[in-house]
Amino acid sequence: LVALQKSKLALSWLRSPTSGAGDNEALIVGAVANTRDSLVYASSRLKGYPEFMKQIVKINAHALKHASPNIKNDPMVVFAAVKANPDSLEHASEQLKSDRAFVLKILGILEGVRSGAQYGRVLQFASDSLKCDPELVLAAVERDPNALQYAAKALKDDTAFMQQAVHKDGLALKHASRGCKDTFSVAIDAVAQDAEAFMYVSPRLQHDREVALSCAAHCSSHSCKWIRVRPQWRE
Repeated sequence: LVALQKSKLALSWLRSPTSGAGDNEALIVGAVANTRDSLVYASSRLKGYPEFMKQIVKINAHALKHASPNIKNDPMVVFAAVKANPDSLEHASEQLKSDRAFVLKILGILEGVRSGAQYGRVLQFASDSLKCDPELVLAAVERDPNALQYAAKALKDDTAFMQQAVHKDGLALKHASRGCKDTFSVAIDAVAQDAEAFMYVSPRLQHDREVALSCAAHCSSHSCKWIRVRPQWRE
């Protein structure tokens, strides 16, 4: 059976509508473990069976793409898929991707399970309405400053919001609007939180005495070798 599951013959058998293989749980589990899109050959019964699909997405989260609509709208199955691979949120139902409590809970279950960079992709696949939600975006930014790149343009251009974002992580300034990068209050808060945010400050403010000195005061000898503070400002 193992040899069959790994062979091209197994996939040919799964494709055959008369073989009945597509309704064989053991065969489908083996195929999904070895071939990314093989769930497409599973029967409608299996693709819509929550307990089976929960097992499948733990093996291959991408399989959510080929699940039935009721499974893509099942919070427990989608949670299992996203925990295995946050990119699988792309294949969840629009209803779940628009559910604020659901997406906030996803950010919570990834805590300590995934690296920070995974959080940005949760925001990437959330609905447009949630990308405008300050609290939710800040929750993602706190875990991964690069998550801000997926936030709504209006938030990235909102001075008050960006001050909150750079308080969470100064490197979020990288994805702020040009106007916010050139706003003194945002820039100085960013470099105070993380001196390396200085590289994202506008050229004008990189020549501002207070911003440059704040940056110099908060940087380590190793991380900020590229920062040049004018000699007359050191006094």
